[in-house]
Amino acid sequence: MSLPKRSLVGWGRLLLPPVLLAFLGWHFYRSFKSLEESDSRALIASIPAWSWIVCAGLYLAGILASAAYWRMLMAACGHSVPPLAAGRAFLVSQMGKYVPGKGLALLIRAGMVRDHQVPMTIGLATGMIEVLWTMAAGSMLALIVACSLEWAGGFAVSTDPWLVPKLLAIVAITLVPAWPSWSIRLARASARRLGFDAGDNPFHFSARQLASGAMVVALGWLLLSMSLIALIEGIAPGSAWKLALPAFAWVPLANVGG
Repeated sequence: MSLPKRSLVGWGRLLLPPVLLAFLGWHFYRSFKSLEESDSRALIASIPAWSWIVCAGLYLAGILASAAYWRMLMAACGHSVPPLAAGRAFLVSQMGKYVPGKGLALLIRAGMVRDHQVPMTIGLATGMIEVLWTMAAGSMLALIVACSLEWAGGFAVSTDPWLVPKLLAIVAITLVPAWPSWSIRLARASARRLGFDAGDNPFHFSARQLASGAMVVALGWLLLSMSLIALIEGIAPGSAWKLALPAFAWVPLANVGG
C-alpha cells in the first residue's frame, strides 16, 4: 500500500510549525539570556497589567494594518480573501521572519491563502509589494518626524549627522523594487523556482490604491509606536509622553533597519 503523495505546501504545513516554533524559542532564549535573571524579573513584575494590555492591543492593530493592505492588493487582482483568513495567514507568517533569510514569511503567507483560490504568484507578488511599501512608509514617516524635530529644534531623533541622507536612501531602496512591475517579475521567477505555475495572472494596481495603502501602513506604524509609548509609561510613569514624537521615528527605524 503506497502512502499518499503530499504537495510542497502540504509538507510545508506539516513540517514548518515545529521548525518555526523551535527558531522562535531559540530567538527569545538568546534575547533574554543577555539579561540578568533578577533584573529581568523585577522589570517585568513592575509593569502594570494595563500597560501590557494597551501595548499588546496597539501592537496587534499596528501589524494588522499591513495585513489589511495585503488583502486590498489581492482584491485588486480579483481575489477576495475573507478578513479572518488574510489576518490568520499574515500573523502565522510572522514566525517565518525568525528564520534566516526572512523569505519564508512570504512563502507561508502565500501558501495559506491558496485555499481561497489565490495563485501562488499573486500571493507572493502582493506580499512583496506590501512588505516593501510598509518599509518605505516607515522610512518616510521617520524622515518626516526627524526633519520636523530638527526644524523645530526639539528632541533629536539621533545624534547621527547623516541620518536624513540615510533615510532618503532607505526610502529610495524600498520604493524602487516595491513598484508593482518589479515585484511581479520577482514573484513569477520565485514561483517557477518553487515548481508552481507562474502563469500570466492579471495585476492592476492604480496610483490611488498604492497611495491609500501607504496611508494604511503609515497608520500601522503610528499604532506600533504608540504601543511602545504605552509600555514605557508603564515602566516609568510620566516620562513616556516626552519621548512620544521621537518614538514615531525610532520604531519604524528599528523595524526597517532590522
